[in-house]
Amino acid sequence: MFKLMRLKLTYLKSLDGVRCFAIIIVLLFHCFYGTLKGGWLGVDLFFVLSGYLITSLLEIEIANTKKLSFKKFYIRRLLRLLPPLLVCILLANILWSYTNPGNPNRYLASLAAFFYFANLTPDVLGSLSHLWSLSVEEHFYFIWPALIFYLISKLKFSHRIYFILLLIVLVSALRLFLFNYDGVISYGIFRIDTYRFTFTRIDCMLIGAVLAYCQLNGVSFFNNSKLNYKALLLLVMMLFTVLLFTLDKDSRLFNNGGFLFTNLLCGLFVLAAINLPEYGLLTNKVARWVGMRSYGIYIYHPPIFFFFERFRENHSVANLLLITLIRIAVTLLLVEASYRFIEMPVLKLKSRFK
Repeated sequence: MFKLMRLKLTYLKSLDGVRCFAIIIVLLFHCFYGTLKGGWLGVDLFFVLSGYLITSLLEIEIANTKKLSFKKFYIRRLLRLLPPLLVCILLANILWSYTNPGNPNRYLASLAAFFYFANLTPDVLGSLSHLWSLSVEEHFYFIWPALIFYLISKLKFSHRIYFILLLIVLVSALRLFLFNYDGVISYGIFRIDTYRFTFTRIDCMLIGAVLAYCQLNGVSFFNNSKLNYKALLLLVMMLFTVLLFTLDKDSRLFNNGGFLFTNLLCGLFVLAAINLPEYGLLTNKVARWVGMRSYGIYIYHPPIFFFFERFRENHSVANLLLITLIRIAVTLLLVEASYRFIEMPVLKLKSRFK
């Protein structure tokens, strides 16, 4: 959403296009029951974007004020994230008996979603299972500001990059170790797996942080040619298209190092978007409308999708298409209402905590 230029923030419409692309991938993955095997790539894109934006905002505040208000930072995060999350939890509880065969523990699921430990209790979440990714992001937000303020911002630019690259190596090594050790470590209701555990999934956010520091320090790629960035963006989108139909996140190839390639791919996508702030493919009205509401779409769609599953008819393509259209329409109606009457009014309060 923002671009670092001489310690100033400039709105980047193209990043709304990235969000649009990411959420469409997620929706298609859920609409067609995993036919798009690589639909999880949408979450990785969101992670890279989060790392880029949060690092940018934190470093700019530190550079301009020589300090960092942790209180205001976390209040701004809560104002952005909490209202739709509360609506999502309420919606899931209202629809719980219709959406959760086997009746998983709604109270524990709601607590895990609200207090951001959903990534550690995936077996009890039911229609709130998608909120594991918010837990990972919130854990990153909890650790990263202090690490930046007390350590990273005091290093030279090259040392910052080396330090973050070292963190990426350590996270990747832990991910490889856990996968080959057992894949899953369980303690009662808690479960650590390589796909959802915070310290095996923040690699994408760290890649976003590297992009932020490079932009802050004026590091250029591809000679800053718009033509080169357009070529990069189209190439990455073509690779994404191939991976969507071929890459299974549970495969040994992916978990034994393939994730490094997809992380890099997501980083290149965001890099291209940052350097193409007015590119029509990413900044048209539809892309921006969807991108600006992508958080709400991600939050609200699973309970709605689960609810309409009861109307599905097996082996009927016509029924699948009809139910898919209804699911998406209902989701977008709820998202628009939430955006206008809940999110935007609450976000106006952020100006008090700049």
